[in-house]
Amino acid sequence: MQPGVFTHMVSELREERLRRGMQALDWAVIQNRIRSTASHNQARFDEALTNMAPGLGFRLLTGLSERVAYRELFLLGLTHFDLRHIPQFANVRSKARAEIDTFVRELALPTKSEAVQMPLLAPLTPGEATDNPLEGEPQLLRA
Repeated sequence: MQPGVFTHMVSELREERLRRGMQALDWAVIQNRIRSTASHNQARFDEALTNMAPGLGFRLLTGLSERVAYRELFLLGLTHFDLRHIPQFANVRSKARAEIDTFVRELALPTKSEAVQMPLLAPLTPGEATDNPLEGEPQLLRA
């Protein structure tokens, strides 16, 4: 199996960030809408992702289960975190909310103070070519 177009794009982005002396890119792959019933195909898919992760340089995180509650709240523009603001549901302790908490913890996002110290873009060096019509604007990737 060969790496796909998205993998190539992430590799190019990583190289560009390193070239500019920026922090390495943290690539997390997260399966969405995990079903509660196991299948042979799902097991093969999970094994393939686990085997590919070290070679392609991504972290494999536990995703969110397929839950009716997610869909129902989404239609109202709400999440499980919004339930604490609705008096009738303020004390609800759902498995879905615990699942979201676990997911956010696994992401290991930087704290606010750490994020301030991480520039999203590094400026181009003087005289470096850019395809941006606004000369000198930082660019992550150029065609």
